[in-house]
Formats: sequence, structure tokens, C-alpha cells
Amino acid sequence: MNINKITATLMLFVLFQSCGAYKINNKALLGEWISAENNRIYFSFEKNRCYYLSAWANFSPYTLNDSIIIIKDTIKGPHSKEFRESKFRILKLKDNELELYTEYAPLYPNFDTLKLNRIKPRLKVDFQSLEFESSGCLGTCPSMKLKVYSNFDIKYEGRFYTEKNGYYSGKITKSQMDRLKRKLSLLDFKSLQENYEAMWTDYQTCDISIQTKDTIYKTSVYGFNKEPLELRILFNELMELYKHTEMKMDSMHKNKFEYFE
Repeated sequence: MNINKITATLMLFVLFQSCGAYKINNKALLGEWISAENNRIYFSFEKNRCYYLSAWANFSPYTLNDSIIIIKDTIKGPHSKEFRESKFRILKLKDNELELYTEYAPLYPNFDTLKLNRIKPRLKVDFQSLEFESSGCLGTCPSMKLKVYSNFDIKYEGRFYTEKNGYYSGKITKSQMDRLKRKLSLLDFKSLQENYEAMWTDYQTCDISIQTKDTIYKTSVYGFNKEPLELRILFNELMELYKHTEMKMDSMHKNKFEYFE
């Protein structure tokens, strides 16, 4: 541990001994948060799950112990899944400001104090259907296809490196739909480009088509560095959605997918 982190730890100890723990509940954390200094550092909190430090993270369970956020992350190993805990102490929480102290984050050892701002929704979006497709890559990128409808129906196809392979169908919950709409509301649809392409090869392509009452928005993204962060947040939400949705195998719908051109 470096000198700055030791000093910060001692200061925090004195502060909490004199003032008591800074207690908070899950409701105050709900929503999307982005670093004031690095717009690629991102947290998103739901009632008992979160994304942390990255818009491309697992949707991990977390608990609150007074002012301590304890996140139990899943790390895929060669033969099994490992679980690792990360801990962040809440130093400050206002309506639009969140300050965290990194007590322990084994995957991100260089982070200390993080100052975050809440990402505010732009516009409420009521979609009729949302279609998403991800390709494979040179590595282990998950390749899938899914379509979500306004009546909560979901159709899914897992191709490569997904936790469910084959064709499935089911329904998402109201909380999942609310979260999905909230992620959609972060997008600036007026400035959304038809294509974003990174300057390297052998990586993943993600396509999305959002049909509303009045129009259809489509965009294609290759790589990870050109698209808006809000779009990457939405992609990750969609790629995690099937893992937490009750679905049954259903080969009948495979011919109903409207494949991207």
C-alpha cells in the first residue's frame, strides 16, 4: 500500500470514529454514475445488483454494510467460476454526487478515491421492439441475438461463448424493462450515427435496431472506442439481460428473427 493510501485510510479511520459510520440505503444509490475525471469509469446500481468501474462489467450482486458497498463479482476460470469481493466506502452522497473510497478492489488495484456524477436521462423512450446482435471475434467475445418487445416478450439465440446456447424465449420482468428503458433514455438519439468503427481488426461487431411508434433507429459498432459511452452501457445491459431472465428452449422462433442487413 502506498503512502497516500495509508494516509487516506488513517484519516478515514479518525473521521468515522469521531462522526460514526455514514449510513445509507440502496434507494439513494439507484441509477447511473460516471467519473468526473475519467468518462470511462462507470457505476450503475439497482436494488441488489450493480455494474462497477466499467460499462462492460458483470451485473454483480452487492450488499450495503452501513457505508460499505460489498460487491461479489463472478470471474470465469478455465474449469469453474471464481468469486471475488470488492469493497468501496461511501464518503459522500448527494442527489447528483457520489464519492467512493476504494478499500479493496483486486481487479482494479490502482483506484483510490472516485468522484462520480449521476448521469441524467435525456428523454423517455417507449419502444415497440428492440433487436440486438453481437458477432464473434478473434477471442472469446459472446455472440448472440435477442429481441425484446414492449409486451415484455424476449426471443434469444446464443451462438458462441454465451451461458445459454441455442434458441430460447420468455418474458423479462417489470424491473428489467424499467432498467432497460432507463438505459435507453441516456442516449442522444438525434446525434446517433449509423456506424462507429475502431481502428483495429479482429474484434466484435454489435448491431442494434430500436423501433418506436414514429421511427426506427439503427446503428452498428465495431470495437469499443468510438461509440458514445451511453451506447456501450446499453449494449452491456442487453448482453447481460439473458443471464438473469427465465427462458425456455424454443426452436420455433428461429425463423422469426429479422436479421440485420
